[in-house]
Amino acid sequence: MSGRPKTYSVKLTEAETVKLEQLVAARKSPQSLAKRAKVTLCCAAHPDWSDAQVASSIGGSVAWVRKWRKRLCSKRHSPRSPPEWSPAKVSAQCESRGDSDRLHSTE
Repeated sequence: MSGRPKTYSVKLTEAETVKLEQLVAARKSPQSLAKRAKVTLCCAAHPDWSDAQVASSIGGSVAWVRKWRKRLCSKRHSPRSPPEWSPAKVSAQCESRGDSDRLHSTE
């Protein structure tokens, strides 16, 4: 796809990708977190896709994809804590509630 390069490019490590894929696959994941994980994985897998293409792929709105792509990139480069839906934060929340099996359950 031609056009200007994306302002917010999402890059994930292998560990982050695995955690996000587990979050998407787990049936008991909060759907808001699963949807954010989907947009993150899609943006990382297809960096040349427009926000509209990502939105149609995951079933969200263009504005929502744009917002979360921007938030992810701005938080990643900040030395502060990770975004509330990052793999590290989600794992910590699940472990503190005693339901860490949600991240690993695919049933």
